[in-house]
Parts: sequence; structure tokens; C-alpha cells
Amino acid sequence: MLRLFQKAASDKDLEREGTSADLAHPNEPHLREQNISPRASIWLDALRVFLLAQVLLGHLAAIALPEISEVAGRRDSFALGVLAYRLMTRFGAQSAYVFVFLSGLLVGGPLLARARQGEILDFAEFVRRRFARIIPALWIALAVGATFDVVGAFVLGAADVYSHQKAYNFLGAMTFENFGGDLLCLQPTFVGMFGSNGPLWTLGYIAQFYLAGFALSRALATRAHLPLIASCCGFLAAAIFRPEWGALFVIWCFGALARNLSVGGWDGRLYFAVGFALFVAANRAPTPLSILMCGACGFLLFNWARVAVAAPPPWLSCILQTIAGLSYEIYMTHYPAAFFIFAVSFGAITTNSVAFLTFLAASLPTVGLVSIATRYAAGLAVCLPTRAV
Repeated sequence: MLRLFQKAASDKDLEREGTSADLAHPNEPHLREQNISPRASIWLDALRVFLLAQVLLGHLAAIALPEISEVAGRRDSFALGVLAYRLMTRFGAQSAYVFVFLSGLLVGGPLLARARQGEILDFAEFVRRRFARIIPALWIALAVGATFDVVGAFVLGAADVYSHQKAYNFLGAMTFENFGGDLLCLQPTFVGMFGSNGPLWTLGYIAQFYLAGFALSRALATRAHLPLIASCCGFLAAAIFRPEWGALFVIWCFGALARNLSVGGWDGRLYFAVGFALFVAANRAPTPLSILMCGACGFLLFNWARVAVAAPPPWLSCILQTIAGLSYEIYMTHYPAAFFIFAVSFGAITTNSVAFLTFLAASLPTVGLVSIATRYAAGLAVCLPTRAV
């Protein structure tokens, strides 16, 4: 299976490929693939880092901090700190939704542009180039997560912690069915999470959207009604079976469309302000509406990045690009690594600031090192560059 990926291009090359060509049709002046300039790419990296921080820091709070309801009414410094930390890092779900929009923007956008030109892409080549970025790292991350869970629960004696993590039973989720399904990117549509690695649900959806988006682009490229109707019926059935899948695929497709829309007129600060306001408001909306609001937020923030006048300083750009280049690996490995530290070193919700800060100080470097090692191992496995791109 790994040989299938050895001819794959790097992720960043694929994201930007074809962006310099004007793909507008003469009768569609507002529909063409938008060029992502180096400056805009850096600001999109900054957005990815912000979203990743929301997911990571929010999960660390979920692991080791009491709920807001448990400290409500208290006025001690720890309770106030818990309240402030949780209020600032409560947007993990919305961050994952915007990640899905960005996937559509960067992967679906070129697919839509080529479909409009009538270009029918080769499926095997698409799979090699697209899945080479996530599948090897996903398999390694699953192995790493399983190792953390097994060692923590059975070797170091923290099975009770793994069985009673608030509303989850991580030991109960360690089944062959879940592990095999996660290897094939079937989570969460057909299988649950394996062990403690719940965040892989986003990667499962994104991989499924790659295939669904390719099928839709093929149907559009053929200009034939029957394949397009069949594709739409299939997507409608999937949305009925799992409404969350349907809403997320809508914003993935909206991301693809946004890459091909020529939009102007607004000042960049207005794009940012309205987009950020939607992001915050989506946290209080029901899930389907929250997903759609995050799609609109992603559209506005993409246009903010596109029209931004100034770029960050070079040193900051380097940091942002490096962290964003590791975003998949951090996303795939952070929860098992952090929960392992919590289970074997703490075992119970922290009750003071020193304990939680100690947990942060141990977890963040560990997550970073595990992510870098995962990226390096995946690069060696498929002969891809191992530098962060």
C-alpha cells in the first residue's frame, strides 16, 4: 500500500497547483480559481495555527480542568482562572468546522476549476497525490496513540482513569473494529474512535470528502446529467443517514466554490471582524447551524487573508509556517499523548493552578516532539520530504 504513495507530490505544492492560471470562462467573469499569494498563504497559516491552538488547548482543559459549572459561584483565583481559560478555548468544534472549509478551499478548489474546464482527472493519480499527505501519518498516529493507551492503561496501571474519563470509556473504545475503521478513515461515519484518539473524526470526514469531491468533479466534468444526478442522490442519502456529514460536506464544497469566486469590495478589516464575530456566535448555535456559520466565517477569513496589505515579520512567518505544516500530525497525536501524561502523573482533575500549569508544561513539548517524530516517520515511509512545508 505504501508504494501507492511514493510518486505523490508534497501537500503544499498540490494546494497551490494551478493557482497562477486564469481559469475563468468568458461568460463567467466572477467565477475563476483565485490565486493564493505567498502573503495570503502566510495569513492562512496563521489562521490554521489559531484553529489548532483552540483545539489543542481546549482538549487539555477537557482532560485536566473542572467544568465551568463545577467552579461557578467561586471567587478564588483558581476558579477564576478556570473560567477565563475555558471561555477563551471553548471553540474547538468551530475550529474543526473551519478546518473542513479550508480543506475544501485548498483541495476542492482546484478540482472544481478543472471540472469546469472539462478536465477528467485520473483517480489513481488523485489518490496518490492527495492521500499521501495524511494516510501514512494517520497510520503512524494510530499506532502511537494505541501504544500510549495500552502502556498507560495496562503497563502503568491507569486503566481506571482510561475507563472513566468524564463521559468516555477509552478502554471500551479499544476494539479491532474501531482500529480497522480508523485505518480506513471510516470514523465517525461508520465506526467510533479507537481508544483516546477522538479528534481523528475530522480527518475521517476530510478523507471521505476528498473522495466525494472527486466524484462530484468527475460528474461535473463529463457534462452528463445522469452521473451528476446519481452523485447528488448519493450525497443526499449520506446527509440523511448522517446530517453532520451532509452539513460539513456543504461547507467543504463551499470552500471549493470560494476558491473560484472573484469577490471584492470590502476592506480586509471588515472581512476579519465579521468573520470572527460569526466564529464566536457559532459556538452558541445548534450543530447544523454552527457548521454553516463556520463555513461563512471561513469564506470571510479567506478573503481577509487574500486582501491583507501587510505580511507578518519574517521570523513570525517562519514560525507560523512550521507549526501549520505540522497541523495534521499535531491534530492526530495530541490527545493520546496528553491524556497519557494526565493518566499516569495526575489521575484526577487538577484542583490548583500549579498542577494544571505543570500538566501544560509537560504536555505541550511532548505533543510537539511526538508530532515531529510522526511527520518524520511518515516521510521516511513514503519517501516524502520530512521538512515542515
